[in-house]
Amino acid sequence: MTPPTCHPEARTYVTVLSDESYLKGVLTLHYSLLQTYPAYPLLVLLNDSASAHTQQVLTQANIPFKILPKLSYRASSNASMQQKGWDALLNNTADKLSVFTLTEYAKIVYLDADMLVLKNINYLFRYPHGSAVIDVGNIIEPLMEGKYTAEQYEYAHQFNSGLFVCQPNLDDYQRCMDLLQTEVGFDQEILRRLWADWQHSPQRQLPQTCNIFAANMAAYITTGVCGFTDVEVLHYVYQPKPWHKTDFNIHTTQDFIYFIYHEYLQKALRAAQLA
Repeated sequence: MTPPTCHPEARTYVTVLSDESYLKGVLTLHYSLLQTYPAYPLLVLLNDSASAHTQQVLTQANIPFKILPKLSYRASSNASMQQKGWDALLNNTADKLSVFTLTEYAKIVYLDADMLVLKNINYLFRYPHGSAVIDVGNIIEPLMEGKYTAEQYEYAHQFNSGLFVCQPNLDDYQRCMDLLQTEVGFDQEILRRLWADWQHSPQRQLPQTCNIFAANMAAYITTGVCGFTDVEVLHYVYQPKPWHKTDFNIHTTQDFIYFIYHEYLQKALRAAQLA
């Protein structure tokens, strides 16, 4: 890996906005991060199809952004993944790989746009390149019920790409571009290939509480993985996205978790002068 040439304190949080339906998610992520008194700002990566409206909203909300060329999976990869039932919006996730071009930063903490930051996570910048959280959220309920396949178990013991720490460098970027042309899978599968030794590198395994799947919160509690007050980052990984949900039964754990997001969303829209 080619080392960065910038100052070692040049750091930032980063998210990607490839689909404008996620704009409210970016605003909410930014607002929630600010409430934790972060040591570094949030940078939003846009692709070159981003509308003037999106850029205006981010500017009005005082959120820095950078425009980079749009990245795409092969058509055959998209077709294959959609046949497996993946949401078509995941086609946009290739843009996440652009984070490796941010060589003006010595280190970044990447956050998906459908996340909510509840506690200060500045300590994550102390972790090494290629650090991430185990993907237990995809199997937490089958584990609770004792009903899971060997394939599910193996998949869940890799990392989830919704949050990771990296040192941007062009060697890793080129490797990702090569995998983009050959790998049948979204950004997560490509990053798992890039950091294939992650499972055997305990120093790169971030706390589970930094990437908790919101829809599975009850299962995390039941299995003793964590309690709600332990959560540092909530990940609203499934559809519908939380900014689309308006009806809540706050007596259920899942709806209460989504209601919390709604409260942050309303404050984020007011802060951005959009409500």
